[in-house]
Amino acid sequence: MQKNDVTGALRSTARDVACVHCGYNLRGLATEGLCPECGRAISLSLRGDLLRFSDPAWLERLRLGAWLLSLNIFLGFFMRVTGVPTVADSLRVASVLSSHASPFVGLLAALFVTAQEPRSSLQESGLSLRKVVRISAVIGVVGPLLAYADALTNLTYGLLAAVGGWLGLVGLVSAYLQLMYFRRLAMRIPDERLELSTKRFLWAAPIVLCLFAVPLLLLAIATPGGAPPPGGMAWPICIVSSAGFVICVWSLLLVARYFRAMAVASLQARANLTRVDGTAGET
Repeated sequence: MQKNDVTGALRSTARDVACVHCGYNLRGLATEGLCPECGRAISLSLRGDLLRFSDPAWLERLRLGAWLLSLNIFLGFFMRVTGVPTVADSLRVASVLSSHASPFVGLLAALFVTAQEPRSSLQESGLSLRKVVRISAVIGVVGPLLAYADALTNLTYGLLAAVGGWLGLVGLVSAYLQLMYFRRLAMRIPDERLELSTKRFLWAAPIVLCLFAVPLLLLAIATPGGAPPPGGMAWPICIVSSAGFVICVWSLLLVARYFRAMAVASLQARANLTRVDGTAGET
């Protein structure tokens, strides 16, 4: 299907074709010419949608987004590991700092991961997954800000903190949606194994977290007012911690693979750009 579409594009530019670098509509232009907006060879925009034929600057933004996403996942894990009362005071301070930084790192990650590809400017309309990821990331930052406002004013009787806590959960949803967004890019690498691994994670992560959230709720009910949990409730803590650890490591490994893939695709895109532009200059 893709080869036929590309072949058709090479024969004629009678349809809308967006420049991979600036998004300019190349309709009606000669395939061997240059984009009138950015001067890039039009042939680069007619090679299909594989990442190695995409805009290198856009790929670099994706790579930075993958790094920030992995940092945010690590901060979340570090925050939960060091937030228990038994750790040293210095680590607990680091945990508090991580909790403050994590929502903003998550927002930056979402913005870079979902940076609009120039070639998609002619196709995107309505509420796309890219926009949903960005909206959820912004909401995820609003939650902690409300919690801070509640702590500073002390006039809302915990209402802002409660609302902020629920909104903060949307930040977790944003991280999940970012992996869903990356999965769409896996077939453009192309890497079927990475796409399949991401698909399995997207199914397994919510199931595992929902199943092991029940012991956590039981623990919260059994320890009202923040009292130490009874000895018989130690097993829910271990189960929830183990499940969270598995999900965290799995997601980190996935994001690391996308980070490497974006780095390789960026190098290939720059090489293709140099080769095609050099050929265009000779002609």
